[in-house]
Amino acid sequence: MVNVFSNEMVVLLINFSFSLKSLTRNQGNCSLVCPPIKCQILTACKSNSIILAPKQTKMTAQSYANHARYVKGFHFLLASLLAIGAITSLVNLYLQVRANDSIIGSILITILFVCGILLFWFARRFAITVQDRSIRAEESLRYYILTHKPLDNRLTPGQIVALRFAYDDEFLVLADRAVREDLSPDEIKRSIKKWKPDHNRA
Repeated sequence: MVNVFSNEMVVLLINFSFSLKSLTRNQGNCSLVCPPIKCQILTACKSNSIILAPKQTKMTAQSYANHARYVKGFHFLLASLLAIGAITSLVNLYLQVRANDSIIGSILITILFVCGILLFWFARRFAITVQDRSIRAEESLRYYILTHKPLDNRLTPGQIVALRFAYDDEFLVLADRAVREDLSPDEIKRSIKKWKPDHNRA
């Protein structure tokens, strides 16, 4: 029991103290490896050695076909629950009115579901708006670094967002084409030959 408790305390201290830098230390029978990312315990030997290694996450290669991001709990589960709840509350309100029963409770429930739907929509809309402003700043800086000129102000926010999936060599060509040919965001994405993945979008 003492050894287990000691090992757990050592793991907690290592994760807290060395989360911002790589560390490799060997002391007797104890081997510690902690890179600057979250660590995961792989094994604890009988000799009280603790091995920490980076947690590996496998990412699917991103392309035009699968670049759209969906969070199942938000886009599918929560959206479905809100839709079902809103429809059910409206039906219940209608039945209460027809039966001449008290409708105060039904009205309040319906209002709550309507508020939930509005919150669902605007929470997503606000996050995307902030992300788009950030992408515009990033792509404007990238364009300036590559050309020493400001990004054409005729580009729409949607076009700029689409251009972020292009590597530098295609980025400049597509930026000019987008202005000259008035390409839609989807046309820009389809024109990209080598896709630059973005795994950090909202």
